[in-house]
Amino acid sequence: MMKNQEEKILLVLEEARQHYLSRNYPEAIKKYAWLEKQLKDDPANLPVIWIEKGWSHYHQKNFQECITYLKKAKNHKLLNQQQKFDCLRLIGFSYASLKNSKLAIKYLEETLGFEVGDDDKKYIYFELGKIFYIEGDLPQAKSCLEKASKIFTVGEQKYHLSINYYLGFIYFYGKDYEKAKSYFNEIIRKAQDDKSRATGYFGIAHIFHDERQFFALIEVCKKIQKLDNKFYDKETLVFFLCQAYLHLKKFDQLRLFLGELIRIYPEGRYRSYYKIFQDAIND
Repeated sequence: MMKNQEEKILLVLEEARQHYLSRNYPEAIKKYAWLEKQLKDDPANLPVIWIEKGWSHYHQKNFQECITYLKKAKNHKLLNQQQKFDCLRLIGFSYASLKNSKLAIKYLEETLGFEVGDDDKKYIYFELGKIFYIEGDLPQAKSCLEKASKIFTVGEQKYHLSINYYLGFIYFYGKDYEKAKSYFNEIIRKAQDDKSRATGYFGIAHIFHDERQFFALIEVCKKIQKLDNKFYDKETLVFFLCQAYLHLKKFDQLRLFLGELIRIYPEGRYRSYYKIFQDAIND
């Protein structure tokens, strides 16, 4: 009877892993839940089930459930260093997805004390860099992103483009426009699709705006819209166009784009400028 039970457990474990590999995470979770019940008195094997169930929840975007299972597993005495590292990093990534920056940073920074290869740590530095950037800690963001940039291979283009985007804006906010421009131009040169290329031009648009190069600003905003008609920050593009037309005294164009800005973003980020634009049109 015991042998039959053991065989059933091994069979279900194999089924769970096959579902996981085929990305059928809901079915994998059901199988792991059954295994968890069968192994509740087996402390040697239960943590592995928790880890695999945690990964399944992570890919299913059940981040809180992922955290719950990996926290149960992470301190188990039978886990090796790599397993503990993986638990901590996935907990950190889950907290980042839940917008809990404080706990994300706590767990991700803890992983950096583990003796694992750089190939594992590059994702940690990348995620920490993004979090610090969002939190406004630009020196920390810069440090992490530069470390990540040195580890990612040439073939991991997607990550390099993202790192260049963040570093470009870090230098932009530090008023080092030449350095910022070098990162944005790197995106424009190396991006393999128009949507990614548009993000590089978006950085350039910020520089043109700050340097009051309004003719160039209009052209680059139009270029972004042509490259990606669903650009993620159209609000800023329309605002930049309003600014440019205001300073160039092209009031017919200003009226047109201000109307779009007010209609689509009545409570938008730039609403404090709406009256300034309207007064200029009315004068």
